[in-house]
Amino acid sequence: MFVASAGNDRQALNFPASDKRVVAVGGLTEVVDNQVNYWNDTPNGNDYFDFTGINNCFRYVPETFFPPASLVPDGKECGSNHSFLPDLFGNLYLDHKTDVMTQARNVYSTYYQGKVHSPSFPNACSDDFDGVPNDGYGLCTGTSMSAPQVSAIYQLMRSAHPLLPNGDANPNNLIGLRNVMNATTDQLNGLSGFDEYFGYGQPNARRALEIILGKSNSTQVKTRLTPMFEIVALDGSNNVYTPFSQIAVAFMLSNAGYVSNASVPIVNEFTEFWYDDNSDNPDPNALPVDLTDPHASFYVFTTNNNPFSGSKDLIPLRRMEKSVGTNRNDTYATSDVEIQSLHNDGYNYAGIEGYILPVSQCIPVACPSAIRLYRDESDPLNHKLVATNTAPNGSSFLMGFVYLNQDSDGDDLIDGQERILGTNINNVDSDNDNINDGVEYPPAGVPLSDPLVANAGDVVFINGFEL
Repeated sequence: MFVASAGNDRQALNFPASDKRVVAVGGLTEVVDNQVNYWNDTPNGNDYFDFTGINNCFRYVPETFFPPASLVPDGKECGSNHSFLPDLFGNLYLDHKTDVMTQARNVYSTYYQGKVHSPSFPNACSDDFDGVPNDGYGLCTGTSMSAPQVSAIYQLMRSAHPLLPNGDANPNNLIGLRNVMNATTDQLNGLSGFDEYFGYGQPNARRALEIILGKSNSTQVKTRLTPMFEIVALDGSNNVYTPFSQIAVAFMLSNAGYVSNASVPIVNEFTEFWYDDNSDNPDPNALPVDLTDPHASFYVFTTNNNPFSGSKDLIPLRRMEKSVGTNRNDTYATSDVEIQSLHNDGYNYAGIEGYILPVSQCIPVACPSAIRLYRDESDPLNHKLVATNTAPNGSSFLMGFVYLNQDSDGDDLIDGQERILGTNINNVDSDNDNINDGVEYPPAGVPLSDPLVANAGDVVFINGFEL
């Protein structure tokens, strides 16, 4: 997913925001009296859509070529760029439109201590603009400050549902992240639908997360399960586990020789990585398909919300990595003590790879399999995650609980996901509404409806129209 700032010349979207494959983010003013305006530092009175003034433009150029040169505004960097609609003859000025808007003016941010962003922007961005010089924080103005806010929301959404594709800009067809973002915005200035200045509106992160997590039995779902992809080095020297297909593909595209672990079950709902395995143009040197398809023996949670206790006590599974000669080793930790111990041993922190149930919470009926970090005594540097209720041979310790890649009724929802939703693991249509559970709550898509409410009124979107 690429997210780009619209630009600050109050004109058409800059590249790459002008590319329809890229999320375009425009800029708003800071909140004043609970109101925001379209960002334009030189409006004509209260008309923020009059772009003729240049007095307050924050990019300055030398007035003379000889020192001491005074700086004057050059009419650039005055406000947010925007979409151009078709002209009277139906000609499009560009093939893409603004997606969403976030604050661009006076955004509080980290800074290099005592530094100014650019000498050409003396009144826009610096460490001392917050009134506290040399503290590493300051204010900055520009749509370059807007795009990162949207990037962060997208990452939050992707973390909650790693299998969801990017989608496109259409808010009426919920197929991916971008569709959901544009469909769940807060409208600005009383507008509805798309506007050439405000796009689809201001992102609402909570609403977007609620849509992609869905509801079951009319209750908001707060976490879901996602496959823990298993990637192995061809020489068997390292095992890697991640819920993010992008990380899995990055390993397979590297020159280190990693493939998908075909010895564990395939992920039925996500049968092909976003990865070119040359199937349309076979390469005699390409890896076999089963080594590039996604495989996982178990699933992990996507948030720290415990679906059984209602508290936020799920344990983050943290990946640690280090170089071992010409190879590398990836291992996993569940506590700060373990992280510090591994760090002292030369490991670097790589990130959270999903969440697991703590050892103290083996829930009756819904009790999943135990996940163990397994250290083969003959190869102590190759650490493996094994989902089993019995300790494997060798040195291992219990880390917590996960769910096996097992689907008893064949509705595309693993049994663990059905435990969370409250659906029947032995019935493909738990609410008897003639729609399979895996269709109502697709494991690799946006939830269509409530799998425990047997009426058409709970459908979110159908045929492009909201019900």
